Amino acid sequence: MADDIPSLEDFFSLTEDRGVLKKVIKEGKRDIHPIKDDTVVVHYVGTFHGGSEHGQKFDSSRDREEPFKFRVGKSEVIKAWDLAIPTMKPGEICEIVAFPDYAYFDGKTRRFEIELIDFYGNDVSDKYDGTLLMSTMEKGNAAIQPKPGVTCEIHIKGFCDGQLFDERDISYTVGDFEEAGIPEGLDRALTYMNKDGKARVRVLGCNSFSETEYAQHGLPKDSPLEYEVTVMSCEVRKSVGVLQTFAEQMEHLEMYKLKANEYLKAGKYKLALKMYHELQGECFSVVTDGCKEDADLKKFRVTLHLNKALVGLKMKSADSCLKECQDIIQLDPLNEKCFYRQGEAYLLRGDHEEALVCFKKALRVNPENSEAARKIKMCETTLSDALRREKTMFQNAFKRLGDTTSSGVVDEVGRDSASVPVENTSS
Repeated sequence: MADDIPSLEDFFSLTEDRGVLKKVIKEGKRDIHPIKDDTVVVHYVGTFHGGSEHGQKFDSSRDREEPFKFRVGKSEVIKAWDLAIPTMKPGEICEIVAFPDYAYFDGKTRRFEIELIDFYGNDVSDKYDGTLLMSTMEKGNAAIQPKPGVTCEIHIKGFCDGQLFDERDISYTVGDFEEAGIPEGLDRALTYMNKDGKARVRVLGCNSFSETEYAQHGLPKDSPLEYEVTVMSCEVRKSVGVLQTFAEQMEHLEMYKLKANEYLKAGKYKLALKMYHELQGECFSVVTDGCKEDADLKKFRVTLHLNKALVGLKMKSADSCLKECQDIIQLDPLNEKCFYRQGEAYLLRGDHEEALVCFKKALRVNPENSEAARKIKMCETTLSDALRREKTMFQNAFKRLGDTTSSGVVDEVGRDSASVPVENTSS
């Protein structure tokens, strides 16, 4: 197709029919490439190649002074780009020649100078804030997935600014990222992977290392980190859906809950929270038959919410605790522990009035709850002291106001007496 164009002899072909040709102008920084579904950021200049318009520019992101973004392999760009971009490295500048069948099907050949500025995977952060980006390189066995609380063996390569700073095999409990010495975001990304899967993960911000961990690795604080991770093996955890009877399902969930409780007692609150969350999702797969099974499942769900509320208190998060308590009230409107934990959450906020209301509710449900009684007395004392201080403050304020007013009247009268002329009554 293009054999008769001498100026293209230093290009190499990306297709069998030489419909897309490429020449590297500037080598990239690392031997990694964008893959399907990645978002790429590029600058480009497009010109016509051949014909009467040869060399004329028809499009340029540089003229717009704004890089162009698109997702690879999603037919968001011409076919030539979807073929050429995955061959590029970060920082690479290349030229490609796209013949009509790989460009705009208008009988005209295009030539592009492209600079690959950046590329990254899908946002899998919990807040979708761009702090955790993941590219799936190999999918692996979808039947076996890392879940919080299971044991996993992984191989990691950690890069900072293109330099390898960490490479090792790790056997650890998914969710216990601090014990493994990996960023929280990398641990979260694993839950989107499968056994034998491979991924590229970029972590930054809240999903990356703490300031201390950056220092331990000798890395600049807050630097974006990139990992290549492979799941070599993973403990198989049964799904509730494969168990036949209600008793088997509840026994399975109870065992997992007890494991989460151990992490809670050990102070590994984030891991426990993730496991409770997993359990809540599995509860929807449990099929009940009759009122007793309904009641047993509801009781189990309430326990999960109570434990999550406790985690919220341990992590000093009043909002998360109160949210769980609201869910409990929907299931069990007179739950003593729920009222007590609500009270504790309001104390975290410094709201002794609302806390007092909650502790009184707990005591009404169980008059023998000595802790609730103690907290009621504490709240009443705190509120009484606050009222006394407030009363004293207002008394002092009014006293100062009275003194100021009296002084002002005397001064005003003095000024008036001195300034008003005395009428001469002798005539």
